[in-house]
Amino acid sequence: MYGRVLFYFLCFIKYLRMIDLRGLGIQTFFRFVEFILNVPLHLRRPHSADILVYDSVNREIFQKILFDYSINFLSLRGESFNLPCFLITILGFGFTKEAYVDTYIRLVNPSCLITHIDNRISFLLLSSRHPNKFTILIQNGWRSYDGFFESIDKLPTSTSKLLHVDWMLLFNSDIAFEYSKRIKGNTLVIGSLLNNAAVKEESSDIDCNALVFISQFSDSGIYNGGRYIPHDLIFQQPDTYVLLTLQSYCRSFGQELVILKRCSESALSTLEDNYYKQILGKDINFFQASSLYSGYSYLDTCKVSVTIDSTLGYESLARGNRCVFLPVRGNYVTLYSREMGWPSRIPQHGFCWTNSIEESKCFDLLDFAFNASRDAWDFAYKNSPLVDLMAMDYGNTSLIGLTKRLI
Repeated sequence: MYGRVLFYFLCFIKYLRMIDLRGLGIQTFFRFVEFILNVPLHLRRPHSADILVYDSVNREIFQKILFDYSINFLSLRGESFNLPCFLITILGFGFTKEAYVDTYIRLVNPSCLITHIDNRISFLLLSSRHPNKFTILIQNGWRSYDGFFESIDKLPTSTSKLLHVDWMLLFNSDIAFEYSKRIKGNTLVIGSLLNNAAVKEESSDIDCNALVFISQFSDSGIYNGGRYIPHDLIFQQPDTYVLLTLQSYCRSFGQELVILKRCSESALSTLEDNYYKQILGKDINFFQASSLYSGYSYLDTCKVSVTIDSTLGYESLARGNRCVFLPVRGNYVTLYSREMGWPSRIPQHGFCWTNSIEESKCFDLLDFAFNASRDAWDFAYKNSPLVDLMAMDYGNTSLIGLTKRLI
């Protein structure tokens, strides 16, 4: 092993003698060296596989569903770094992330490239460089126009015409239309990969007392159309209004407010705790999901949850659970695509949602969610436009069948 490490080191030194550090940018170079020193290194070449997953987030879901195939994962968030791949890249006079990715793909030589991070434009460009590889994109989160679609619309024509994915697996037909307007390829409506895989908890022991708020905590604002929308406008003001309304409801009707946390990493988890304590006071009940599916299971056993516009809320509603939506961000900043169910055309108010910030309307929705019979809730849902927002494909049979056809 030490001989291999020495060989790689000598190759790296040889490369340093060939490159022009002034052209590369000395600060960029030293940031990269710092990255190399801190990230776990793989000293073996990446193994060949039938499938290469682009971005290793949620890797267990692919191992569970596609167990019939060999799978390799390309880490893009600093989880690990493949040293042989890097050295082969630089010896080919490449020093970009795209060059590293291309080398990794050639070494793994998969039949199919899959990603569960659907808003990475870099994945949409892979087909132009690897035309002989099948590509599959799977929608991971609810998309508004601001952000992903807007960034595509602002690409130069020379780049946008290269966007192609063989198969895009998406939440619903309306969002599929938005993708197909911008990205060449086929679309298939499957709903949510994780939601389809999470076994529904059918329990007679439902917590009728808890009112669960689904956290969408962020520690920063967002960029929209090139302008920065501060955290206060896009997150804190809407969160404060909704949470104080829920707190008032709980005090009036004897419910227990619980925050279903978003963050599991310790530093962000502490920031998330402090954020909600600042809004509601120190005496708060939190639920921390301990696994990929425990958030789904928890909502299955709670009678009512509330969200502003989280993907988990849409997923839970599709599972037959009672979820109230208060998509009020548009009341604080002009973002038309943050209204209920965009891009589907949904009325301003319905049996479990309102875009209004009137407390009385929120209370009415909560009353119905807590007090309606199962038949009344199911009837309201099945006769509303929300029934088409999140498809269900239990066991992800569509992905399994598609993969079988392609590989």
